[in-house]
Amino acid sequence: MKIKLDCMACYIRQAVQAARMSTDDEQLHWNAVRAVAEYLKDVPAGTDSIMAAENVHRRIRDAVGDPDPYLKVKEEFTAMAEKMEPQIDEMARRGSDPLLAAVKTAIAGNIIDFGAAADFDLAASVRDAMNFDVAVNHYDALKESLEKAATVLYLADNTGEIYFDKPLLRLLRDKAVTFVVRGAPSLNDATMEYAERAGIGRLAKLADTGIQSMGFPLERIAPEIRDLFFSADVVVSKGQANFESLFDAVRTSLFFLMKVKCDLVARMLGAHFGDICIMESGRISLNEEPVAKF
Repeated sequence: MKIKLDCMACYIRQAVQAARMSTDDEQLHWNAVRAVAEYLKDVPAGTDSIMAAENVHRRIRDAVGDPDPYLKVKEEFTAMAEKMEPQIDEMARRGSDPLLAAVKTAIAGNIIDFGAAADFDLAASVRDAMNFDVAVNHYDALKESLEKAATVLYLADNTGEIYFDKPLLRLLRDKAVTFVVRGAPSLNDATMEYAERAGIGRLAKLADTGIQSMGFPLERIAPEIRDLFFSADVVVSKGQANFESLFDAVRTSLFFLMKVKCDLVARMLGAHFGDICIMESGRISLNEEPVAKF
């Protein structure tokens, strides 16, 4: 996905947000915003959105002198998700279709995102998960593909969110599942430390992308993970950043589980901000990427 004018304001907002999460020093807040603005004034139109976000957050980290500005919120939402595990497990057992319940539970956790938006209610997301309307719904294709699959590559997203992935991973334990996290701290995304803490290693093989990126850029991830992406029977991709990286990837049985957190992505999908999607790559009807207007 390519950046648009709308993205500029979002990057500045993230600079303010991340700097304030990292430190109370207002001068460092200004330094972070200025560093991002200096980068953005020369960024070419049409730059890859994930690469631009990487460059933005590298400059934020350098400006505040903090390799992990989101550490406090990662700890906060991990602790919250740990306490909610009984509630998460109960929710995933509701309904007549266990797989659908687990998929909706996994998507419920996708509300945890400080890159796209920080205004969310995790407890409400859990309560409402089974009542979500699915804006783009390829669930039947996902179910059929998983029933046939022997190997699954599961691309994780955020730290607390990975606790919501566990019910789905339990249903897939008869498969050879590889659960992939980020190679280094990026926003509030899950890294190996948090996957191990959540006990994901008891449900799947753990791996990381090998890079400090909030998405899954195929041209730059670790070669062995790229090979897994193309060789696995099914790829389950969580979250919007992974979607931005992979929506045009050429392979079958690639499924996106996500909540729409950006108006540009919403228009691209013909959906609305806040909608949830269960999408198979190749079956998504993409609108032409819009030109932002102010």
